[in-house]
Amino acid sequence: MGAVKSRSYGTYRIHHNNDLDDNATESWPDGADVEEQTTMAKPSIRVCKSEDEISRFLGFIVEKKANEAIRKSQRFKIGVSGGSLPDFLAKTLPSIATDWSKWLVFFCDERLVPFTDPESTYHVYNEKLMGQIPLQDEQIVRINPNLSAAAAASDYAGKIAQHFPNEELPRFDMLLLGMGPDGHTCSLFPEHKLLQEQGLWVASLTDSPDRKSVV
Repeated sequence: MGAVKSRSYGTYRIHHNNDLDDNATESWPDGADVEEQTTMAKPSIRVCKSEDEISRFLGFIVEKKANEAIRKSQRFKIGVSGGSLPDFLAKTLPSIATDWSKWLVFFCDERLVPFTDPESTYHVYNEKLMGQIPLQDEQIVRINPNLSAAAAASDYAGKIAQHFPNEELPRFDMLLLGMGPDGHTCSLFPEHKLLQEQGLWVASLTDSPDRKSVV
């Protein structure tokens, strides 16, 4: 189950698998005013008119998917990205009802900088969110920033594999991805050669437009 947030023409769009029931919007807190556009059975697009609405919907759908996964497998595996997403999650996750001890958090992309660097995705989440929710340090699966980009990618793939034994590809319960103005997501940039990679779980990027090494 994946969700993507993008800002466009004053609205906020969430793309998600259309596995919510038909009355899902009626269950949103505070009666969020949301337009829904569905061109196929799956996925669907929900257009939110404000940042508050997108935060409320994120809380609603994350709580629903987390509790479904925990009931099914006693574990909720979620991948998150950076950008504005941590701000949205910081507004809503502290208020959801879930068994936090069952969560595992992964990073969909990460800059290869020390965890104290403001450019670190882990640093941003640690500063803005982790103190508000009862996740333990071992529930956060992080890169090793002391390795080279290629070695850090390989090392992180190994860490992910520990939580997805005997799987050809990891199947997360939820992925939350942002989208940049140029259309990039998860550090995958339009027309970049890395888009042709089909075998690696985690790949490194040393020629991103912002000149940062990314895993």
